[in-house]
Amino acid sequence: MRENIFNDTRGLSLGSRFRKVGEALYQEAVNIFAEAEVDFKPKWFSVFYSIMLKEQASVTELSQYIGISHPAVSQIIKELKKAGLVTSITDEKDERRKAITLSEAGDVTAAKLRPVWEAVEKITNEMIIATGYDMIAVMDKFEEQLDQKSLYDRVMEYRKKQLLDEVKIVDFQPSYQPHFAQLNYEWISRYFKVEPHDQELLDHPQREIIDKGGYICFAELNGEIVGTCGLYKLREGVYELIKMAVDDKARGRQVGKKIGLHVLEAAKQMGAHRVELQSNTVLKPAINLYRKLGFTEAKMDETSKDYARSNILMIIDL
Repeated sequence: MRENIFNDTRGLSLGSRFRKVGEALYQEAVNIFAEAEVDFKPKWFSVFYSIMLKEQASVTELSQYIGISHPAVSQIIKELKKAGLVTSITDEKDERRKAITLSEAGDVTAAKLRPVWEAVEKITNEMIIATGYDMIAVMDKFEEQLDQKSLYDRVMEYRKKQLLDEVKIVDFQPSYQPHFAQLNYEWISRYFKVEPHDQELLDHPQREIIDKGGYICFAELNGEIVGTCGLYKLREGVYELIKMAVDDKARGRQVGKKIGLHVLEAAKQMGAHRVELQSNTVLKPAINLYRKLGFTEAKMDETSKDYARSNILMIIDL
C-alpha cells in the first residue's frame, strides 16, 4: 500500500479520493475520444447514453433515471444541443411536453462511440476483476447507504453523541450556589420579571430545595459550570423540574439535553412516578427540548401556578 494522504485518512478523505479517481478517469476518457476522433465530452455520457437507450425522454425522466438534479440535466442538454447531438420533439406520451432525442448527428456519433465504449467497458471490467473486489456492487451498496440516510445526517447524529459525552454532570455543592443563582437570574431577567419565589429558591437552594427532598445538579464543560437544573418535591412520587438554565456560550453543545436526561433519571432513583414542569411558550427552544425529553402538555390549573409568567404545564410519567 502506497503511503499517501488517502491511505492515511481513509474514510475521512473518501470524497476527495472519489474526485481524484473521477478526474483521472475523465482525462483518460478525453484522450480516448480524441484518439477515436470523436468530438464528445465525457461529462455528456450519462445524459447522452440515457437518451440513446430510451430513444426519447423528458428532462424530468432523465433526472430521475440518472440520479442528478434537473438543472444539471438541463445544462448538459443545452450543451448537447449546441453540439448538434440532440434535439427537442413533442413527447409521444404527452403532446403538451417536450422530449429529448438524438439528432441525426447524434446517431452518427453514437455509432462511432459504440466500439469505443465496448473497449472501455471491457478494459475497465478487467481492472475491476484484478482488484479482487466487485467494485460496482460495493458502489451500489454505498449509494444505498447514502439514500437511506445522508452522510450529513449521520455525522450530525454522531456529533451530538460526542457533545453529550463531553458534558459532565456534577451534584450540588454549597460552593456551586452562585452558579445556580447567576445562570437562572440571567435568563429570567432577559425574558421576564424575577419573582419572590425565584429569589427564595435561587438564594437558598439548600434550604428550599434539597432539604425538602429535592435535587440539584450542574453541567460542567471543560472544567467550567455551564448549566444547571433541579427537582422540587411536590408530593410523594411527584417532582417538579425547575430552574433549568444553560450558559449562552454553551448553547448547541447538548448541555440542556444531557442535564435533562440526568435529572429525569435522578427522579426515577428518588422514587418518582411523575415529573411536572411549568414554563412559558415564548421559550420555544426550551419547550422543544422538553418535548424531546418526553414531556407532554397538560391542562394548567391557574390557581396552582408557581409564577405569573407560567402559561404551560408539561408532564412526563416515568
